[in-house]
Amino acid sequence: MDEVEIIKLSPDRWEEYRDLRLRSLKEDPEAFGILYEDAVKEDEIFWRKLLEIAEKEIDHWKFFAELNGKLVGIVSARITIPAGDGDTVKVQEVFVANEARGKGVGKKLMNYLFKEISKHPQFKKAKIKVFTSQKPAIGMYESVGAKIVDKIEESWPDGRTNETYVMEKALP
Repeated sequence: MDEVEIIKLSPDRWEEYRDLRLRSLKEDPEAFGILYEDAVKEDEIFWRKLLEIAEKEIDHWKFFAELNGKLVGIVSARITIPAGDGDTVKVQEVFVANEARGKGVGKKLMNYLFKEISKHPQFKKAKIKVFTSQKPAIGMYESVGAKIVDKIEESWPDGRTNETYVMEKALP
């Protein structure tokens, strides 16, 4: 049976993080605000720093899913900016590899993230943005208790625009 484990990565495992992140940008390029062509140029220092920041779990969180010992998923969150929205965290960088989809990996990642953020009582809700065309992702977010609260037109630095749902989940 497939065994999914949710883990943190130490900065020493930066190459695995980089490889999964680059894979996410190749497989679902329309779903992220950064392009593969830009991310692939980043060096070891960049990838290590992202893991070091998340390791502290102060204002960034980053968790990974391993399926039978292989990284197949990621979720991260950070305190929203502007800081005036200080009770909210922004969920981002959500990805589950094709071979792990439909196995509850995304739901397990999201629930783990919410549990860890809930250890910080100042955070009352999580905010998620998802393109209206991403039906499986919307369904997964709804399955963990997120609700659609708005629909916006989002513009990206590369000129893309997408119709986007803003979803929110109350944190315990």
